[in-house]
Amino acid sequence: MNENELLECLSVELESIAETLILIQKNENCNEHIKKVLNNQIGMLVFCQKEIHEIIEMVKLNKSIKKELSN
Repeated sequence: MNENELLECLSVELESIAETLILIQKNENCNEHIKKVLNNQIGMLVFCQKEIHEIIEMVKLNKSIKKELSN
């Protein structure tokens, strides 16, 4: 597994975790304090996922530049 695949897998897992937390947050038995905590955690997961996508793009760009320079 290369670094892009690893980062993509990590991104997918973060998305899955965020979706699970959203389902828990929407449950009627979830109190307001827990909902606020979950909201913060979901926000952090989304932020991390965006950062991973930016890293993936930088890695791709870096590889492309290295390939071009070696030719």
